[in-house]
Amino acid sequence: MYTFFQTHSTIIRGITYVTASYYSKEKPVFDRIGNLILNDYQAYKDTEITNESLVDSDIDKEDD
Repeated sequence: MYTFFQTHSTIIRGITYVTASYYSKEKPVFDRIGNLILNDYQAYKDTEITNESLVDSDIDKEDD
């Protein structure tokens, strides 16, 4: 189990603001973010361009 707790404080015009973040999961946060990025790239699937799909765009595809 990976647990991460962090606090950060900032003073703005004499007032101290404190933020806290907490993470507790089976994988490290960097692995989870990496998987999200990989999934974005893997979700894209190339579509085949055919003459029928180009009819609506008025584009002519020449076959060699």
